[in-house]
Amino acid sequence: MAYQVVFEYTSKAGGYNGIRTRTDFKDRAEYLEWLKGFDLTLQTPIAEGVTDEEGLKLVCETKEVCRVKAAIQDSFFGDELNLEYLLSLKLPTAYFAISHDRVFLDRPNFRFSRPKFPHKDFSHGVKECLFKLAEDCSDPDSGQMDLEDFNHHLKTTLLTLVVTNHIS
Repeated sequence: MAYQVVFEYTSKAGGYNGIRTRTDFKDRAEYLEWLKGFDLTLQTPIAEGVTDEEGLKLVCETKEVCRVKAAIQDSFFGDELNLEYLLSLKLPTAYFAISHDRVFLDRPNFRFSRPKFPHKDFSHGVKECLFKLAEDCSDPDSGQMDLEDFNHHLKTTLLTLVVTNHIS
């Protein structure tokens, strides 16, 4: 029987902050040996020796906004946003994971009405603007996202970024 550990990325991991992963080891001894060379500043263990079902549940509890921000992070190469990569691969993958999590956790689709128009300050860079947009379209407590609202605001934000020559 494998020894399963669930990890969560820290704020030092940028857009991956809050993303949960799980890893199997042969046993606790192998895990402790492996841990000696592991950088705990990027990921920290949040559960050790869990069953497959418990591990999957913990990973599915990753906040939805974290999945979207990781997709954004993955779409940057240096300081350049690869828009096609974001829209055709990374966001659909994040949305699929969110849909899977919602089904697994029996969590309904989420509608979130925020009274203000999402953030559009580009002075801190495109990535930070998109991170803030994701946060603005999510519930601050649960991290659940209104994906319909996010998609709407993402389109207008990306159009604004293209028109203002922040991305091409």
